[in-house]
Amino acid sequence: MSNEIAFRYLVTGQSLVAMIRPVDQSTRWNGSALAADSSISDAAWDTGLIGLTETVTSDATATMNYVGTFPAALPAGLYMLYLFLDGAKAPASTHLATQLIEWNGSTVVGPGNVSVAALVTDSITAAAIKTDAVAEIANGMWQLAGAIDGKTPQQALRYMAAVLAGKITDAGVPTETFLGLDEVTERVQFTVDTDGNRTGVTYDPT
Repeated sequence: MSNEIAFRYLVTGQSLVAMIRPVDQSTRWNGSALAADSSISDAAWDTGLIGLTETVTSDATATMNYVGTFPAALPAGLYMLYLFLDGAKAPASTHLATQLIEWNGSTVVGPGNVSVAALVTDSITAAAIKTDAVAEIANGMWQLAGAIDGKTPQQALRYMAAVLAGKITDAGVPTETFLGLDEVTERVQFTVDTDGNRTGVTYDPT
């Protein structure tokens, strides 16, 4: 078997390595067996790291998908894979991501969720993000239901803009209506008493 280890890393042309540990974190794969950290010197820290290779399309286009082979000598069980940039040999190096997998002795049968621990500077660039990603993120924030007293951030901003900078109709009468910045859409309508106190409010009255 091969390519049982798979990571998606949003930068092409990288040399990535994975460290394998059992879930109890007591040992790590050293290339021939599971060994305690205390038995591995700093100089030999990269021993047992699994090299990952970026796959390419039939046209030799890099895919940002990196794969490697899980050591067949490891017994069946749950393992944590820690992803590093190649060259991060030191014991205290910051890993890029963590993945939980289940190994049955011959193949990976249960890949788990990827948890990003840290990103190196500029590891995700504007060019690596889909063109519509920023719009999707922004729209998700603007449309977050109930974020501000039961209203979305977009609704709240529209109401504030109308009251602070929009035209008003019927000022001083029992019902005051504030228009949106387009000067047409009724955004907020207040009911006021003879002292000018707001006793009721309606949003988007029409």
